[in-house]
Amino acid sequence: MKKLHRRPDRSPQPIFSFGNFLAAGHPVAAFHRADTWRDRLLAALCFLPLVILMWAPSIATSGMPYETEFVYSSDSDGPLAGFFYWPFLLRLHIRFFFHLSWLIGEALGISGSYVPYTAMYAALWWFRGLVVFMLLERFLPAWPAFRFLAGALVIFHAADRSLLWIGQMNQQGFLLWILLSFSCLVAAYQSPDPLRRAACMLGGMFFQHLTLWTYESPIFVICAAPLLLLPLRPKRNQWIRFTAAWAIVPATYAALTLRLYMVATNIDYQSSMLRKDLTAANLTVDFFYNLWHTLNFWRWQDVSANQFAPQGLFYLVTLSAVFFFAGLALFAVRQFRAQGAVLPAPRSLLAVAAAGLLYCAFSFPPYLILEDARTAWRTLLLSGPGAMVALAAGIALLAGRLPGRRLPLAAAILLALPAGLFGAKAALHFGAAHRHRWEIQRVVVAGIINAAPRLQPYTLVFLLNMPKQGDPFGENLWFDKVFRLYNPGVPVAGAYFHEDGTPSVDNHWAIENGEWVWKRPRQPQMFERTCLQNTLLIDYSGGHPRVLNRWTPAPFAGPELTNVHYNPALRIIPEPPVPQAVRRYGPL
Repeated sequence: MKKLHRRPDRSPQPIFSFGNFLAAGHPVAAFHRADTWRDRLLAALCFLPLVILMWAPSIATSGMPYETEFVYSSDSDGPLAGFFYWPFLLRLHIRFFFHLSWLIGEALGISGSYVPYTAMYAALWWFRGLVVFMLLERFLPAWPAFRFLAGALVIFHAADRSLLWIGQMNQQGFLLWILLSFSCLVAAYQSPDPLRRAACMLGGMFFQHLTLWTYESPIFVICAAPLLLLPLRPKRNQWIRFTAAWAIVPATYAALTLRLYMVATNIDYQSSMLRKDLTAANLTVDFFYNLWHTLNFWRWQDVSANQFAPQGLFYLVTLSAVFFFAGLALFAVRQFRAQGAVLPAPRSLLAVAAAGLLYCAFSFPPYLILEDARTAWRTLLLSGPGAMVALAAGIALLAGRLPGRRLPLAAAILLALPAGLFGAKAALHFGAAHRHRWEIQRVVVAGIINAAPRLQPYTLVFLLNMPKQGDPFGENLWFDKVFRLYNPGVPVAGAYFHEDGTPSVDNHWAIENGEWVWKRPRQPQMFERTCLQNTLLIDYSGGHPRVLNRWTPAPFAGPELTNVHYNPALRIIPEPPVPQAVRRYGPL
């Protein structure tokens, strides 16, 4: 590779850096390295083992005990309609990656398996780091080692306890889309060709649409995105035009949201999530708490998850650190040999750190108004890319203060390794905790399937004597979905009761006029009425589900239901369970 020009009496400098660009104002595209695609491919290959090692224990052993509405909708809506969430149009695309995983399973002949879902989650995780690498390339094309450091730390970000929970794959999806929208915005500004500029801007607006119509929380980050163009020193009128075009999508979404909440009546769930202490002092304290927690990598690991440490934790964490070290060292050595320097100028790093912190600041407001603002449960995923880019810039700034050329390189690698170690360890702990919860539910459902492998249409199943301690379903909604998932296409329903006879949360079945009636119209069932003869009782006493052959008096049913009505043999089809059930909940 051709050596870059050396200035007299100074250490070798690249022909472009973000810092000298602030003073110059030349188009960034003119300074792109000739081996850009080689760097991208190398970064992609180096990021891959980082994700695989943290996700490996979950690939074939994870499932979805909750949020199974996404899986059921794919089963019931078909190949195209399953992409869209029609009941709530402001989250129209929330199903996208769930349904794409379902289609992959169908194409591979493993319908029902959760492996495509876990693989899709890992792919989104990996691609997010690569997109950060490529986005920073727009500003720091001559510094691939720093870009790799930032992308790898984005992958290692594990501040949120919902990490590796595939039921939140929509969060991983909008994180990718928002970064792609930023890339399109910067590409639009940098493009000299009007048609290409328009195409990039339309692409950015399209990814904005996918982001916001998946989840509303990134709206402030999206609105702040035009600030990314300020370091490129655009003319004021030009920046105003770009900002105005960029604001069309979030303004439309904000107007539709305001209109919805002004006329909507069924927003009990959304209202219940809002905090009651909306004071400036509380919001400020929680803001800085979340900002510190998303950056405080040595405190990411949830102490309550220690009991779920996966087998081989030490080796997985060590290998993650080894691949992180190897990838960073590879980029650094290549760049050092070509340029004689590895770290960008301090002005460049300060600008990058400011951009990352600004991203964090705009990511928190939607979560600060919630009751669980301090739970780190789905509230710190959005801040991850900005936090880790800022952390990478901070590490490079500290290392760059050391004398010489090789010492800053070694210091940057050593300072970055702890973040990788703690991030990998926390991610593996969270993944193991999610797998543990899934396995508890899977064993219960496998027992139910063994007891009643296939059900007749309009069967209403009651599970009795479920312990309150360690309830694997949490609420009746997820228990009911189990019967839909292992009896695809068959109208069935389920509810459960605890050992003391109390119903599960949101269990609203009752006898009325000689039949079972669902009394919660805002939570629609596959059917809302069924005759008493369609009842099936399963007893969970002793932890082993078994069908009751005779009617057992229960507090939820009065004298209307007797042995005259109860005949379990007519409700169970004596055939093996369908393959989807075996793949979802096996081994049975």
